[in-house]
Amino acid sequence: MPTFSKGSNHPSIPARLRSPRPTAVGLMLLGALMALGCATGSGLTREQVLGQVETIGALEARLDLAQEHDLQILAPSGVAAARESFDRAMASADDGAPNEAERYAKQGLAQLEQAEKDLQRSSDALREVLVRRQQAIAADAPTLLPERFQALDQQLIKASGMAENGDVKAAKNAAPHC
Repeated sequence: MPTFSKGSNHPSIPARLRSPRPTAVGLMLLGALMALGCATGSGLTREQVLGQVETIGALEARLDLAQEHDLQILAPSGVAAARESFDRAMASADDGAPNEAERYAKQGLAQLEQAEKDLQRSSDALREVLVRRQQAIAADAPTLLPERFQALDQQLIKASGMAENGDVKAAKNAAPHC
């Protein structure tokens, strides 16, 4: 059962994906999550909500780490489902329903575990594309050609979703070819 940790040296994950540096998207997500915490309806602080149900904090930490490692690109469905479970857990805790919050948080952790397993299938199926993506990042393509890079990333996410769902052949056909 693979799990991500800072500095993970999993051989099938390109060096860029193993980097512990936060990405711009990760920083924006962190800001959005902090804003969400400040806007809880019951008047509880984010820390109070997280303190009520420790599993939510564990899920949040795993989501942050998954974001840092671009797991949402290689296992988009699983990460999206886990993020939705996190949002529901936060809302339930804020509404004073800690048992429901715990259930959603555990569900999110299980979804992330599955996403981490699906990562292997996606990275194996799309290894060449991931290497080219890493080369593009090293050449500063996200800054020099942001629209093109984002379009290719969206195509990669679509292909990864196919691999995540077990359709490796379709994933290879749908992968960006630069």
